[in-house]
Amino acid sequence: MKYKKVIVGGIFISLFFLTILLVFVLRGNFFRYNDINYMISEPQTHDYLITGSWKVDSVKSLENDDKNYDDKDDKNHKLYITKNEILFSDIYAKDLKFKFRYINLKNYLTSKAIITDKIKLDKEDVIIVSISDKVDYYQEFIVIDDDTIAMIKDKKYYVLKKE
Repeated sequence: MKYKKVIVGGIFISLFFLTILLVFVLRGNFFRYNDINYMISEPQTHDYLITGSWKVDSVKSLENDDKNYDDKDDKNHKLYITKNEILFSDIYAKDLKFKFRYINLKNYLTSKAIITDKIKLDKEDVIIVSISDKVDYYQEFIVIDDDTIAMIKDKKYYVLKKE
């Protein structure tokens, strides 16, 4: 009987330490990965790749039946992007949120139901910059190189050069 108290005390102390150990293990692994976005890595950037002034270099219509498309009116547009605002043609948005991700360009265009034969694909993998505001503006830009970006808007493929 003398050892019964020691054995029961040892069991309670062991259960107490085992409980503390389980709390640390579960808290460290289970709660850390309950959000899928925590596990997805995005390219880290310290500057905004597409901020600045951009001039439309070329425009291609993505509609099948529009073979005689005249892009003179669209070439006069300019795109202005700052960290807080964007202005293109008659669209203006502020309080912007930027999201950067690497993606295969051909797969990206195919997922948007765009025939890739109409677009010259120089690069296989590109950075896609998604810009949105708090209300209803959303636009994605394809970073082709440091001085060239592209966007798809109103069934047209715009290629823009940095000014």
